[in-house]
Amino acid sequence: MRVAVAEGERFEFKKVFKAVLKNRPLIGVMVATIGSMLTITGSSQTYSYIYKEVYQNTDMIMVSTVAAIPFMIVVFPLIPKLVAKYGKRNVILITSAISFVVCLVKVVFYIENVILFTALNIVSMIGQTAFTMLIWALVSDCLDYSEWKTGFRSDGSMYSMYTFSRKIGSTVASTGIAASLGLVGYVEGLNVVQTPEAVRGIYYVCNIIPALCYALQLIGIGLIFNLDKKKTDEMYADMAAKREAQN
Repeated sequence: MRVAVAEGERFEFKKVFKAVLKNRPLIGVMVATIGSMLTITGSSQTYSYIYKEVYQNTDMIMVSTVAAIPFMIVVFPLIPKLVAKYGKRNVILITSAISFVVCLVKVVFYIENVILFTALNIVSMIGQTAFTMLIWALVSDCLDYSEWKTGFRSDGSMYSMYTFSRKIGSTVASTGIAASLGLVGYVEGLNVVQTPEAVRGIYYVCNIIPALCYALQLIGIGLIFNLDKKKTDEMYADMAAKREAQN
């Protein structure tokens, strides 16, 4: 995996790496993004396995996609309103926590009804939806934080480091899910009948992994990322005052 750099900007790895290590919010965003990309990349794979092998109803994949549209129509305009009131960080934390709890419910209680399972899946999408909508704004805050704290700013290079974390998440998801399914006894093939143990294992793999991914988002944004609404407002006010003083 290569780290891409914006055209015209020289990538000084050592200098950028040191700046990233000093940028606690960016580290938090990168950790959370690995979890997010695991969810995005993994969901398309895990749902096909679970609907085919556990519920033996692949038609529900399309049904769940269509059923999610009204949910998204409600959520999309709601997120900016929540951000205005509670801040980006808190909105991601609340929605990721909701998704984490829903995923835990699916792990603790073996959901045999495919309709109920699909409904829970749709609700759990709220965390990923909010994260996807807001993450680039958080990355922008992280770049400004670097300038605010250290005076160093290299947008293209630091964006590239962040993009690298996205690639890590996608790569781990692609290989990790296949390996996990193999461990529970899944056998690939068109006419293969999975054992009852393998079917149960597929169910848990496909539900535990999203729960762990949302846990990563909560750790990254909740425990590492330290720019809440108050501190972000303070940062931008201080930066604006410094720029005004320079003029």
